[in-house]
Amino acid sequence: MNASVKSLDDFKQIVYTGNSMYPLFRDLDVLYIAPCNNIQSGDVIVFKWKDEYDSQIIAHRVISIHQNGVTTKGDNNILPDRGFRTPEYIMGMVYYVKHGKRISRVYNGGCGIIFSKIYGYILSVNALLLKVLNWPYRILSRFGICRAILPRFIKYRVITIKRPDGDELLLVVGQHMLGKYVPATGKWNIRPPFRLFIDDKSLPKPSEKIV
Repeated sequence: MNASVKSLDDFKQIVYTGNSMYPLFRDLDVLYIAPCNNIQSGDVIVFKWKDEYDSQIIAHRVISIHQNGVTTKGDNNILPDRGFRTPEYIMGMVYYVKHGKRISRVYNGGCGIIFSKIYGYILSVNALLLKVLNWPYRILSRFGICRAILPRFIKYRVITIKRPDGDELLLVVGQHMLGKYVPATGKWNIRPPFRLFIDDKSLPKPSEKIV
């Protein structure tokens, strides 16, 4: 750990959104980050990402180190991120995560590699199950057979996060994100299996007033 960090108050804090690092990080978790000069494979780093379409801050795991920089991948992603992360874009390493009221240590390096490989196996099994169940899931989602039970079990809300490149809409239940509005497609991306219960056409868009 950086020698200048002596307590949690010394860490920079950022709010995590998305599902690319699930289950290590969950939507609206608070990440505690600090600079680190000796990045290793297995470390979870926070970096700035910018291309011709988007700019954002991302927390992903380092999977390899090269002369041109480091390559990264979300634990919950199949493929690694494009290109290399170079020092000028790396904000720091994640040492702790706060989920609700609980603060947990984030294991980096060798322990991080073991965790990512175990979850990679689980992810492969889940992908196979999703492939097998995809057809009945799409049919049930399309006809809204399960939506009548939504009011009893799911109380969701839409929140707006201000971004430099425009507002981002998130569909959340408590501390968990069920979906995100994707400006590039003009559609909501709802995580399985929640499309069974939620009609994305009824959800607001950035140009509409959220009530």
